[in-house]
Amino acid sequence: MWHDPLLKGGDAASMASSPTVDDAASTPTPKRAGRIIAGPRPMTVEPREQERQRLLGRVLTAEGRPSITRAVDEYLAGSFELPRTQPVWLQVLEHRDEARVAEAIATLRAILVEPVPGPRLGEGSASPERRAVLESRLRRIEELADEAATREAAAELRRFLQGKPVEGSV
Repeated sequence: MWHDPLLKGGDAASMASSPTVDDAASTPTPKRAGRIIAGPRPMTVEPREQERQRLLGRVLTAEGRPSITRAVDEYLAGSFELPRTQPVWLQVLEHRDEARVAEAIATLRAILVEPVPGPRLGEGSASPERRAVLESRLRRIEELADEAATREAAAELRRFLQGKPVEGSV
């Protein structure tokens, strides 16, 4: 029998009791304990800001003219100013009060037609996010609004969306 000089006691009894490579592979190794890392601390949000976010969420998810009108009115009753974003003002186009609708058309015109201020001055305007919905609502306003000024503003913004020149655009 061959004896490995590196093993202690080169006899068969000591070789049988010493671990082999195969034994070492099958022996379970202790797992390292993972470190538990605390996540970010929850930001404390003021109750007024929570209320604003809740009401804004209602405005954005409201469907149908009565529901949108109630949601917008509740938001404004909380003394909050509507953010100047397309989704919000697209919802306001469905408001029952024509003065609010005219305000929505003017704000959307400012967002879409007028040049974007800031570092990219002169690059043009924002593109409509939900073009088909916007055009549909503008067409309905153009046909059904009581005030001629509201009808004309809706028609003008719709022409702009179709790629036709708009009076007063920069």
